[in-house]
Amino acid sequence: MSEVVKAQSLAELTEILNENDSVVVNFSMSQGCNACMRLLPQFEKVAAQIDSVFVYVDVMSVHEVVDAYGIQSVPTVLHFRKGEPTVTLTGRTSAKLLRELGN
Repeated sequence: MSEVVKAQSLAELTEILNENDSVVVNFSMSQGCNACMRLLPQFEKVAAQIDSVFVYVDVMSVHEVVDAYGIQSVPTVLHFRKGEPTVTLTGRTSAKLLRELGN
């Protein structure tokens, strides 16, 4: 149970993924995306309730993640288990789905 970590680079995200068993990553935009803005409060709320690490990546600031993880639309939420992606959610995502990812 923690705050959302903001990854500032692909290297930082890779390090987080390699150091933690369960990571939920929100690939979003900080401006110009209404769905992204609506998702963030839910993402932060669930992060405070679940033991998984929750990471926010602004795809406009960290461009290299788009190609590295095949991000085609935002928001995209990926769940990683031991560094490998296991589940992908795109578009509107509920707090219930986020909780299920983190467990």
